[in-house]
Amino acid sequence: MGWMPRSIEITGNTFKRSSRCIPDPFHAGSARSLSSVIGAAVIGPNRTESDEPFQRLLLRGIHNLTISHNVIDTWFRGPAINIGDATGVSIQNNTISNPPQQLSVPLSAASFAPAIAISDAETVAVRDNDLTGGWLSIADAIRVEANSTKRVTVVGTQLHRKNASPR
Repeated sequence: MGWMPRSIEITGNTFKRSSRCIPDPFHAGSARSLSSVIGAAVIGPNRTESDEPFQRLLLRGIHNLTISHNVIDTWFRGPAINIGDATGVSIQNNTISNPPQQLSVPLSAASFAPAIAISDAETVAVRDNDLTGGWLSIADAIRVEANSTKRVTVVGTQLHRKNASPR
């Protein structure tokens, strides 16, 4: 399989009005599971009958990832932070605001992209983040895929409700 990321820190960045280069799947990857502002996934060739050249491999190959002290303000697709295929992740002291509305569903908390999405991961600590958006609860803002994820803790994260505004 080759080298897997170890002991990586993404710290002290500001992301404003972020988007991905969706039209070219070889450049940015168009799979829904790859769309986010900050993302962790192990990907490889897609051997299915799909137009997407890459897919997630569901292999926990990323170890010791820290995402801290970042500002993510307004993004246009997927979660702000998308964690997959990882072990030993710390997401702390980030400020995340103004999530995109997912127009395919009726207006509700679920119609906003999550601030943080976690799947196929193990030992993830989410703490002391500041979230501002249309989510109704922390569970709406931080979505955890329970069937594929173990040992996720969420503590000290603050949610500030903000009514949706058209973009």
